Amino acid sequence: MDIQDLLNDTGDVRDDLNPPIPPVPAPEKLPKITSGEIHLGLLHSEIKCSASVPFNPTFKSIPRVQPQPFQLCLPARFKASPLAFFKLFFTEAMLNVLVENTNLYAEVKKARTTPYGKGRRWYPISLRELSIWIALHIYIGLCNNSNIESYWITDLYIHQPMQHMSFY
Repeated sequence: MDIQDLLNDTGDVRDDLNPPIPPVPAPEKLPKITSGEIHLGLLHSEIKCSASVPFNPTFKSIPRVQPQPFQLCLPARFKASPLAFFKLFFTEAMLNVLVENTNLYAEVKKARTTPYGKGRRWYPISLRELSIWIALHIYIGLCNNSNIESYWITDLYIHQPMQHMSFY
């Protein structure tokens, strides 16, 4: 097999479907090809030659099912509230796993737990703090204030969600 044969796509599957492309004149000095490039070219040719794509594929359609009427399936004795709906998706066990993994991640990354050292000091988080953090993200997403500083405004007529965060 010639080096030029490796560089072109002759012999590919169904080359006769496309109109022939006029050949490009080879450069006067051929580039040096490494053994790795030759191996990849051979592998490429082998894969293309072994590919079997049906010319006229037939597919079986999935039978269409009549849409079912919408039915809300909630637990027995469910009292609808925003918090109750949230707890359907984020159970206390899931939140405890998040707390545990967050604190473990801080240990793995050797977060600073003493007053001395570089970087911001790390305090292990609790379930309450994680819940407040998630609630603040939801609140900020829903409130859509013009800037982030507005969440710290101490005006009595504006909600003050950040007063619930613990700042060490």
